[in-house]
Amino acid sequence: SILIKCGDRTALIDTGSFSLNGKAQYYLKHSGVTKLDLFVATHTDSDHIGDFVSVADNFEIDNLWISNFCTDKKSDFTESEKLFFEKISEKNINVIYPECKTYPFGSAELQVMSPSKKYDDDNDNSLVIKLTYKNVSYLFTGDSGEKSETQMLNENTDLRSTVLKVSHHGSSSATSQKFLNAVLPEYAVISAGDENKYLPNRKTVDRLKNSGAEILRTD
Repeated sequence: SILIKCGDRTALIDTGSFSLNGKAQYYLKHSGVTKLDLFVATHTDSDHIGDFVSVADNFEIDNLWISNFCTDKKSDFTESEKLFFEKISEKNINVIYPECKTYPFGSAELQVMSPSKKYDDDNDNSLVIKLTYKNVSYLFTGDSGEKSETQMLNENTDLRSTVLKVSHHGSSSATSQKFLNAVLPEYAVISAGDENKYLPNRKTVDRLKNSGAEILRTD
């Protein structure tokens, strides 16, 4: 889960997994947040939207971004997805399916980089968003994999970013060498749980180290 505060504008990307203690909404309150101008669901895996109900019950949310490629499998929704979409409807949240273009966000910009087409793997349907504020930029990648990365590289997208949120918790299925060569991050942030024995993947961490990025890990 990633909180963005820019002036009086606030955005939350994902919520993390379901928590009995409402970790996401507790952190928002601790950070002085009273409402969310934007919530971004990168995709609908439970470890990304599992705590949404708690957040939506405690904060007004003006707009919600989600890829339309994540919403067309209603007959096969998981329990967490059902709760997610039911809460959106209950709270009458304005849902936006953003195009691959740039949107203003206070004095910053949010550029949607992917997906521009539907993939078989839902991870590749993750929204990838670049935040630019003055001369600093952040690339938020959800769980996007190499197919999504290849699409962005082929579209000559400006991927260069100061900070990379490493995709899929540092999985070996993402953060290819070609992608890293295009992003050239100064900092690489890996969001992974300390109980996970498999993520981040050692080879992915090695690629990040060799790229010269300083690695920051939540675990």
